[in-house]
Amino acid sequence: ARMAASDTFAYKRDAKLQQRLAAEMSALLKQPHNSICADCGNEKTVRFCSVKLGVFLCNRCYGLHRNLGAHITRGKCIGLDAWSPEEVDFMRANGNVRVNSYYEASIPPGLQRPTASSTDNYVSGWIRDKY
Repeated sequence: ARMAASDTFAYKRDAKLQQRLAAEMSALLKQPHNSICADCGNEKTVRFCSVKLGVFLCNRCYGLHRNLGAHITRGKCIGLDAWSPEEVDFMRANGNVRVNSYYEASIPPGLQRPTASSTDNYVSGWIRDKY
């Protein structure tokens, strides 16, 4: 059965395409700068990303990003969610280094970047202010 040309979600049902896109997302996540959370530097639970901002995130920061709203950031789980070719292209073109150099360029001197051991409140404020 052929799918209608107007089927905007056909890519989600294309198993070969999804397998290729998922493999590419896993490869992007394994790059050294993407395997560390873009917001708090956590190295342990980085398996999420924001397909609107182009960054890779840990479990905690992914949850905090969800509080910002879908108009600012939209999170996905690597290894679980379906991907559009455009999302993967965007993630490939951006990544943590490029996005952080843009969003953190105007951080006032002396403002401490959060770490994996920072409080949720501190990281949440950082994320809100950063994006």
